[in-house]
Amino acid sequence: MTRSNLFETVGVSSVISPAMRLQIADFAVDQRQYVLSEDKHLDAFRNRFTGHGPVSDLFQRIAQARLDTGFALMRIPARTVAIPEVMDLSFIPFDLKQIKDCTPGFPTAIAHTASLDDKLLINISDIANANGDFSDITQFQWRVIRDYLSRNYYTNQDKIWLSANIVRYVAKVYSITVSLRLARTFGLSPMVQSFVQLVFALFYIGKMSAVETAPDFVRAHAKQLDFYDLQVVAQTLGFIEDTLDKPAPDSLEDVFAVIAAYGNSQMTKGRLNRVTLYAKVSSLYSDGHLATIAMEYPPYFVYMLLLALSGARIGLALQLKTMQRLMTEGREIADQLVKLPVHL
Repeated sequence: MTRSNLFETVGVSSVISPAMRLQIADFAVDQRQYVLSEDKHLDAFRNRFTGHGPVSDLFQRIAQARLDTGFALMRIPARTVAIPEVMDLSFIPFDLKQIKDCTPGFPTAIAHTASLDDKLLINISDIANANGDFSDITQFQWRVIRDYLSRNYYTNQDKIWLSANIVRYVAKVYSITVSLRLARTFGLSPMVQSFVQLVFALFYIGKMSAVETAPDFVRAHAKQLDFYDLQVVAQTLGFIEDTLDKPAPDSLEDVFAVIAAYGNSQMTKGRLNRVTLYAKVSSLYSDGHLATIAMEYPPYFVYMLLLALSGARIGLALQLKTMQRLMTEGREIADQLVKLPVHL
């Protein structure tokens, strides 16, 4: 089972070129002396708990399983080293394994540097002092969870990422979130909104399992996904396959093509595209880039969900609060996710 490399997604590759990926790797090698010592590294993960909630609980699971060994924490002294601009981008993990796997010319020196080889590199310069003490431990936890989910998604070989229950819930919240925002923009009728919701749900389920099996998943979980007319579900799945000549969309462009082919004049003629979609979802998170990447990259949406369910004040949390049933169900799903085996 091969899932998307973050750096090959449209949202990231359009911003971070292969040359910029090499800058990250070269910088890590050149400045490896600024990677925290083993003692300070252990201290960063030890007893760094900020109460209860899915994010803190998952951070504890990661620390207790000693997955901290998969991370490298780097603190660059202020005004002593020229830092490439790409290192200031806050919406991506500096995952040296994912970068290596998609970047020709990746420096071989990293493979011989134990503190960097295949590590998830986190630049903590903005949240820690010279002694490695954190000024914002919450932000550190957030970065660890985001980067963990990205790597786990990339390396996980299971047919379904995380679990069927989690996939169902994530796809439901994702598709409801997107369809609601598009419905307001284009003035969609309930019938068209439901169609749009199903197309996006099918797309996301395929991203967390497989395009070939996504329709069967929808049929098996239709009511739990908020699709109660099974005849309409069957007709819609047939329409999607006829339109794309494959069982499910595997890109946002496929999603847009299906919706355009549906014949709804409000969203045809290219009016629904990445630019339109991104504009409507960027407010889901404080960093709009991360929110837009999440539209085709499930680890980021799961990350936002965990933050929202942990009480973080982000746009997705505000939406969940208006839909209490999703919030209640989400707490149960988050508890299931935290209890899953953790691995990088």
